Amino acid sequence: MSNPITIAIIAVVVIFVAGIRIVPPTRRGVIERLGKYNRFLNVGFNWVIPIIETTRYRNITERMTNIASQEIITKDNLNAKVELVVYHKVKSDEENVKKSYYEVEDYKTQIVMRCFNIFAAIPV
Repeated sequence: MSNPITIAIIAVVVIFVAGIRIVPPTRRGVIERLGKYNRFLNVGFNWVIPIIETTRYRNITERMTNIASQEIITKDNLNAKVELVVYHKVKSDEENVKKSYYEVEDYKTQIVMRCFNIFAAIPV
């Protein structure tokens, strides 16, 4: 067991197995090499260099966000309670997955805030 060739083969196998990443159909991801974007993770088998490359996954299925109910006053001075539900998803192409990581801090919160702004601008 102390044969250097055996140790080298075991080390290569361990490094190979440690770098395997299997991406399910409902997710996409990015690979960062030493903290910088390197490439896109597609569905299926992917391999990364352990320790040097890290993976980040994004769910691409349609998601529902329930926004807290709002009290509004209509034009004829009546109070109404309005429920707001937003459906959103990150598109599955490389550009949009990349944008969801690097161009916004928290895309879910930004979607909710944008919906509040749009909702507030609607004349009732």
